[in-house]
Amino acid sequence: MWAATAVALLAVGCGPKLDVKTDWSPTADFASLRTYAWAPAPPSPPPGLPPPPALPGVDVPVDDDLLDGRIRRAVSANLAAKGFRAVGLATAPDFLVAYRTTRRNDLDVRSVPTGIGPFGALGASPEIHEEQIGTLVIEMLGRDRSAVLWRGTGEADMKRSDASTSPERDRAVADAVDRILRDFPPPTN
Repeated sequence: MWAATAVALLAVGCGPKLDVKTDWSPTADFASLRTYAWAPAPPSPPPGLPPPPALPGVDVPVDDDLLDGRIRRAVSANLAAKGFRAVGLATAPDFLVAYRTTRRNDLDVRSVPTGIGPFGALGASPEIHEEQIGTLVIEMLGRDRSAVLWRGTGEADMKRSDASTSPERDRAVADAVDRILRDFPPPTN
């Protein structure tokens, strides 16, 4: 189930429910950025440890090799289309790219009217829906990793995913990444 959750994380990207937010440093000189490299990944937990429990409202990291490849290919393709060139860390890139994925379980509680009277609803009963929220955060970092230059975040309910084949997942992840990176680099004033 853990792997299935990871693979489904961004498969909702092509749907209308991807909530995207971006933020950036007002002092960053985006016009001078030409080359990038992938930031080294943070250390992984030792193999054999069970995944952390999915508690309501708590973000849990998602670690999946297939998803990692899809995200990296989609980000690289998006940046290449914008004229950025990938280089190795040893060649002093202008910026570093990092990402992280998480999931959390949320409860959506709604009040449903149980009857209608002359003055509106006579009563209401709760309707409870469990949501699995998947999050992808893409960050552009200064070359020394000390500053976040730009951050894009996409969140969606993973239960709404209909991407079931590998090519569908590739397209869904590429679409989600494109939507998150739509405003990178940000407009200059």
